[in-house]
Amino acid sequence: MSAKSRRPPGGRAPLRLPLGDDSVTTILEHLDGVCEEVLTWEKRTRATAFDA
Repeated sequence: MSAKSRRPPGGRAPLRLPLGDDSVTTILEHLDGVCEEVLTWEKRTRATAFDA
């Protein structure tokens, strides 16, 4: 069996694969929090851009 045929159907496996319901839930909750924080500050942080 070649290495290519052992790959999961979605492509490359992630570097850190969360296993189990609790770990997936925890990671998704964390990502929701990060997304909320970025969206809260989006307007101000984009205003700091400058033309190169």
